[in-house]
Amino acid sequence: MKRSSTIPFCSEQGGRAGSILLEVSVAAFVLAIAVAGSSQYLTTALNSSEKTQRITRAALMCESRIAEALAEKSSAVTSEEGVFETDRDWRWKQVVESGPFSSVGRVTVLVFFATDKKPVCSLTRLFPIAKEKSDSKAGNPR
Repeated sequence: MKRSSTIPFCSEQGGRAGSILLEVSVAAFVLAIAVAGSSQYLTTALNSSEKTQRITRAALMCESRIAEALAEKSSAVTSEEGVFETDRDWRWKQVVESGPFSSVGRVTVLVFFATDKKPVCSLTRLFPIAKEKSDSKAGNPR
């Protein structure tokens, strides 16, 4: 008759415990690499989202500034610079030039963030230049 040991399967458990530790270590390493890769993609996505939000805000500010400039009398549109009242971190520069025809002007608005040298957004619109009527033609009808 064979003699049984006091701890059954002792040698087999010791070998299996070592392989379980190796499997868990490899799984943890693979998980760490996956988390590191995912965090890089998440950071890139967040940076892209922030940049897109900044460009969208600048585009809305460009539209707003051009609307304000064109709401004034067309002949009074001039080149100017300023800061947005709603957000002091943003500044604008308005450039007025002659358009493709003598009766048309061109206004370009550039929007900058803080002290950046390069504009975040620029927008150009054409506008009609109002011709002043002469006093001889502007007589009152009788």
